[in-house]
Amino acid sequence: TLISAGDNRDVQAFFDLVEKLALGNALDFTQLDTAMQKLYAKPDIDANDKLQFLTIHGAKGLEFDCVILPALNRPPRNPDSPLMLWEELQIDGTPHLLAAPYAKKSKNAGIYDYIKQLETARINNETARLLYVAATRTMRKLHLIGTVKFNENGLAPAKRTLLELLWLKLGAEFANAETLTNNKQQIQKLSEFTPKLMRLLAPAEPEILSQTESKKPRFNVQTANKSPQNTANLAADCGMLAHLYMEMIATSNLSEWPASRINACMPAMRFWLLQKAHAEKDVNVQVANIVKALIKTTTSPQSAWMLAHRPSRQVELSISALDENAEAQEHRIDLTFIDNNERWIIDYKLTSTEQNVNTTAALYKPQLDRYASLFTHENLPIKKAIFVLNLGELMELQLT
Repeated sequence: TLISAGDNRDVQAFFDLVEKLALGNALDFTQLDTAMQKLYAKPDIDANDKLQFLTIHGAKGLEFDCVILPALNRPPRNPDSPLMLWEELQIDGTPHLLAAPYAKKSKNAGIYDYIKQLETARINNETARLLYVAATRTMRKLHLIGTVKFNENGLAPAKRTLLELLWLKLGAEFANAETLTNNKQQIQKLSEFTPKLMRLLAPAEPEILSQTESKKPRFNVQTANKSPQNTANLAADCGMLAHLYMEMIATSNLSEWPASRINACMPAMRFWLLQKAHAEKDVNVQVANIVKALIKTTTSPQSAWMLAHRPSRQVELSISALDENAEAQEHRIDLTFIDNNERWIIDYKLTSTEQNVNTTAALYKPQLDRYASLFTHENLPIKKAIFVLNLGELMELQLT
């Protein structure tokens, strides 16, 4: 969970929800996101409030001045043992299914124990990846919060916790920290906590908020923006920013993104690109182009069909597969779904108005071919397409 702030009762309600939905080490994040929508208002990137309460998945691709990661010492619940475990295997290019029924623990490990060990390893790897995502959302300050108890082995974090993953770097901090003594009046729930009231002598606006001019960056902006490499980086960053907004649009309803809302996001877009050390005059031009492209997209009839809700629809789908050198390679698909018994694979592209669209489509055809190869096992016809945001147009490519 990623917290920038929130009412104590909200925090307690969130942890209660996670504990309710978690089954052992596994947590269905889709189910959690759905349940959270009933508890909290949906965070908005152009919201006027300065504080946001997000899951790690919800914060993906976003950045904040300050990030707080609470309860790092909270261990997952003991996993329940399913009645059946299975693992898909590839033997000589042929898919096989290895399955095993539940078996009680014994001295000799069986197939059930082996598959469960593989599942546990995957969950632990995913937990470490999520911790990295959460920790890298901050631009200025990262607050890591957790507690540790003394045991027979001394000071050590609880097993299978996020704090255990960080212990190599944080252990010395805890060893030098002040020890808190336990008492009978210790607060048991976060909802019972009442913060100490701090009174100001006179209300005043913080000095940092009263500044009318931004401070100059330490690097030489003029020199940086004359570099051809920085021009290429600007195009890449604009494409990434457009993808982030397309992900938000695709995971909601088009009706929630009128032109007025997209225009209201311009300050956030400018801030995001300026943080990448691009010249302000170039940023203003590119932000106008991105906003124009997003409005064109959200009003396009083809976009309405493409972004329609389908049970098979997946946004920003990440698939890892072995390449020709037997090395793992991650593929990230902007949008894929099954419609009329056909698998559609769609990639978003932000182009300049002068750029030839057909040339752009041909340039990314090998990339779409690689994506298509990941779905051949479905034995469905595959449709590949480039969606050009500037034109609001879906261009279908021929499968090779």
